Amino acid sequence: MNCGSCGHKCAEGYSCDNGYCKKKCSGDKPDECNGVCTNKKTDNMNCGSCGHKCAEGYSCDKSYFKKKCSGDKPDQCDGVCTNKKTDNMNCGSCGHKCAEGYSCDNGYCKKKCSGDKPDECNGVCTNKKTDNMNCGSCGHKCAEGSYCINSYCKHS
Repeated sequence: MNCGSCGHKCAEGYSCDNGYCKKKCSGDKPDECNGVCTNKKTDNMNCGSCGHKCAEGYSCDKSYFKKKCSGDKPDQCDGVCTNKKTDNMNCGSCGHKCAEGYSCDNGYCKKKCSGDKPDECNGVCTNKKTDNMNCGSCGHKCAEGSYCINSYCKHS
């Protein structure tokens, strides 16, 4: 083998790359940095390239610096920590905005309901304590001759 010069052979576990002997790396650490196998997509000390360190408060995600988010704002959208379960501007995914009259509830835009119709069923405000078509839960219909009273269908 002639790696870099005539007759120069790379040692066991190394391969020739552009005239230089580099450590053979594979699996979850496919990249080589200074003789050590790593993963430049996730390594905070070699993010995207060898020696490219993440600053405090950032981690390496797909070879890019990503702000670390946690607590009540565990998600990141455009470099800002948020909660995609409750953020009306990033509901369920980054950039998904809830329309006027809707709010983000567990990652889904749901109609804002209040007053005598505090519950939402299929985009319609209702009261599951008194609604014969949604008694106790959405879609639970009371039988003919029954009425919804305190979320239970009762015969009159």
